[in-house]
Amino acid sequence: MTPGQNLGLIKKMFAKELVLPLIEPERKGEPKEPWRIRLRSSVAKEILAYCDWSGICYRDTFVEKACLHIFSEDKEWQVHKANHREEIESGVGDSSHITGLEDNEN
Repeated sequence: MTPGQNLGLIKKMFAKELVLPLIEPERKGEPKEPWRIRLRSSVAKEILAYCDWSGICYRDTFVEKACLHIFSEDKEWQVHKANHREEIESGVGDSSHITGLEDNEN
């Protein structure tokens, strides 16, 4: 075994003990809406690897938690959300420019 392989093995063995994931496994919460999305293969593979590493059992948990992380970090979004809270919470708004909302889209 080379030193590089040995270091990789050590990192793999202790990764869960040394690093806490940003996204934790899901706990029961509010009802969910079914969505259909498409991802680049490389992104999907990395999501699956992250889920395996962090103990996340469902891909939708990863997507939801990643979105919540973005919402909490994006300062411009927070200002927009504060100015449009009622519209956002009610789901009323113009989403006609967002593609992939129909089930029959590829």
